[in-house]
Amino acid sequence: MASESTSAAGRGALSVRNPLAALDTLPSMENCTECDRELEAAPERLPCPDCGGTRRNITVTVQSAIAFATAYPPTVTLNLGPSRPWIERRDDIEAALEDLRYAYASLAKSTDEARRAVQHFFRVCREVADFIDDELSLPPKSAKAYVHADTDLNIGDGMAQVTKHRTRDKPDRQISTRIHEITSTPEGARVSLKWTTTSAEGIVDALDLAIRCSKAWRRFCQANDLEWNSSDVDSKLELRSSVS
Repeated sequence: MASESTSAAGRGALSVRNPLAALDTLPSMENCTECDRELEAAPERLPCPDCGGTRRNITVTVQSAIAFATAYPPTVTLNLGPSRPWIERRDDIEAALEDLRYAYASLAKSTDEARRAVQHFFRVCREVADFIDDELSLPPKSAKAYVHADTDLNIGDGMAQVTKHRTRDKPDRQISTRIHEITSTPEGARVSLKWTTTSAEGIVDALDLAIRCSKAWRRFCQANDLEWNSSDVDSKLELRSSVS
């Protein structure tokens, strides 16, 4: 609560041209300017009974007011057409890679979370080839051919296909990749993948493979003058080293 005073002459912090009018709307107190006697407000200014003075001090009490307003977040609606541009999958690769790093950085809540992160990454990584071949004016099936020609993407494709279909329909000519082991440590989850062909097999770390696959798609985009609008994949290898 704050009090401010003004004289009839207009002096003070609160200027009231007609002090008596303020009494109708604000709490106030009227005093004689000469002797400071408290006087009752009257429509006409009568002489002070003590000193005969006619000047007055009007003290108006101003009370602060607090208003509360609630603002609700706006509703945003995004209408997607039938065409799903390949750049959605391009960006999904980097987002899925971050989810996998999350599991490796001791932030995963369970081994299931790490498993889902691995499976999701390689599914998205494989789907980008279908989107590129369907949408862009590149040689037919050039992205799919690139997947099978690149060692890392080919292993990742084996993981995506086995996750989706459980088995390969042509095991004699195709690579199969499965989750070999998931280890939960104080430092985070670790996932190893086992890939097999009719003539060879091997075990790779899931995050290492995912980073190499992301880099492989970046090379493909650069070679075909396609934009790869993501953060520097090379610099993220440092994070992989720190959590190994």
